[in-house]
Amino acid sequence: MVCRPEDFRPSVRHPVVRLRPEHAELLQRFYASALGSQMTPEEARERLEEQDKPIFAVLEGGRIVSMALIYASLPEVSLVGGVFTAPGLRGRGLATSVASEATRAALERSAVASLIVRDDNEPALRIYRRLGYRVHRRLKWLNVGVSLTP
Repeated sequence: MVCRPEDFRPSVRHPVVRLRPEHAELLQRFYASALGSQMTPEEARERLEEQDKPIFAVLEGGRIVSMALIYASLPEVSLVGGVFTAPGLRGRGLATSVASEATRAALERSAVASLIVRDDNEPALRIYRRLGYRVHRRLKWLNVGVSLTP
């Protein structure tokens, strides 16, 4: 899906912060608890020091409850992804808020923002359409020995 500046309709109903190196412990805990992924504090800090790959999050109760990020940026396109909200907190607009901020930052860097989403992920599609994303191209996804899917 792609979002062009003229189509972008941000919707931010929650305070969204851009994570900084001082948030490394929060990021490490989020990856472990929400995604089951292990990351050392040093890896989290290094990831947050990457200025060209910002992570946006909603923080509640001293923890990350929702996040989105920019994976890569070129003048033509930035790739938004990693949109995730803790399962018990879904349906509150948190993903919409973080995806809005990630898209805003992507459009400041590039001509368009882009993301990859499965066509059967209706909750995510509703969010992205609301923000102004439109289907650009349908692709077949082959999962060959990796646990990641769009």
